[in-house]
Amino acid sequence: MEFIFDAYLKNTDNLLIKAALPNYISGVIASPWVNSGKMRNKGFEFTLNTVNISNRDLTWTSNITFSLNRNKVLNLYTESSGMKGEVSINNKNEVITYTTIGNPVAQFYGYKVIGMFEKESDFYQKDANGDFILDETGKPYFVALPEGKEINEGTGIWYGDYIYADINGDGKIDEKDRTYIGDPEPSFTFGFNNTITWKGFDFNLFFTGSVGNDAYNYLRQDQSNPANRWASLTDVTDFARVGMIDPEGERTFDNMCVLNPGSATYRIDQADNNKNGRISSVFVEDASYLRIKNLALGYTLPKSLIGRIGIENLRVYCNIQNLYTFTKYKGYDPEVGSLNQNVLLRGVDYARYPSQRMFTFGLNVSL
Repeated sequence: MEFIFDAYLKNTDNLLIKAALPNYISGVIASPWVNSGKMRNKGFEFTLNTVNISNRDLTWTSNITFSLNRNKVLNLYTESSGMKGEVSINNKNEVITYTTIGNPVAQFYGYKVIGMFEKESDFYQKDANGDFILDETGKPYFVALPEGKEINEGTGIWYGDYIYADINGDGKIDEKDRTYIGDPEPSFTFGFNNTITWKGFDFNLFFTGSVGNDAYNYLRQDQSNPANRWASLTDVTDFARVGMIDPEGERTFDNMCVLNPGSATYRIDQADNNKNGRISSVFVEDASYLRIKNLALGYTLPKSLIGRIGIENLRVYCNIQNLYTFTKYKGYDPEVGSLNQNVLLRGVDYARYPSQRMFTFGLNVSL
């Protein structure tokens, strides 16, 4: 048995970052690159190599690796500054990650969705016991709504819209309610490799995995709006359908509901009053996975057989890479990486080409 342990603590200073510009000149001139910023990475990794079985005919060896890293920004060029990771949504740059002092690099930044308006009671504020919070007249308070919007079927917030958390408690939903909604950094990663040989046969099985990392499914955000005719994901077929509780009654506020509660996406609203497709926790998904990275089987023919035809060694093998991935992530591949090779867009998935499943068959011949 062999055990290898490595630990590290690395401080990186004079990071090359773009300076933030005032709004009145942003877009007029390009932000200059400046050497200002400090970041710390710390973590450890261990490797365990074992020989589980070893005799004349059978050997079995294993290799286990485990690693974790913790990242933290220690300093930027001003104490109040932050680094924005932006993507273009509908020809407009939207901040999808935000990096500030004291936090890890490139955490997802947006609105926290706490539910959907599916029934009348969802529109009212409740206390910790689930009871309505009443005003001085005995009427329940409405939940916080986007600034300038009221509850109205035609021009306001309605059944089938998302409920956003009022982070700062000012009674309205606006930019000040954006918060950290996910982290692309995994809690830990691991690998598990096994090699077995028996007589002339050899077998290899290699697993890799990542636990605790989030991914921002930008493709799902872009392609699950039921009001857009080009939306291509199956989520659009399960949009929130708004209808009347009593079909014989009138179309009043207290006679409406979502007919398919728990729907995959929000209602159809051409005016987009609630901006249901904004950057939010709805599109942040757990991207943890366990992948069968490699599966190989080979057979080496006996020398007594192949020596008669002048061959020193002959091995027949088949190999499968990326055989299967166990994950709850809804995108093509949970191993996302960085969008456009930008470290500030780690874990942002905009239809990244998935890891290919590859089948290989071959011969190894030595004369």
